[in-house]
Amino acid sequence: IFAKIDHILLEWLETNKTDSAKLSDRKKMRLVFWFCALPLPLTGVWAAGALCGMLDLGYLKSALTLLGASLLSAGIIGLICYCFIEYVDLILCVIVIIFMLEIIYKTLCYLTKITTKKIEKK
Repeated sequence: IFAKIDHILLEWLETNKTDSAKLSDRKKMRLVFWFCALPLPLTGVWAAGALCGMLDLGYLKSALTLLGASLLSAGIIGLICYCFIEYVDLILCVIVIIFMLEIIYKTLCYLTKITTKKIEKK
């Protein structure tokens, strides 16, 4: 399974590599900043760091972008926790449930695409 996922990701990166080369460094930094700054599951510093590597940003540009984005994300989370202290657990549970439903939906869509392609080949 992991080999198949790795193969699919490598193909996607190879086809989209020319598109990312067209973007300027400033646009790449802006994209990574907002990806990391939004406090959603799986959009943290680690994932944004991987995105920096895929977009071929330099070390200093990546570090500064991730630092600013993580500070903004921490500020947003702190503000939510301060203003909605009674509802923090509910808010986080709803976000996680929505995210998990989206993952399940995307997985089912992906699996149905693979199944229909196999049926068409036969």
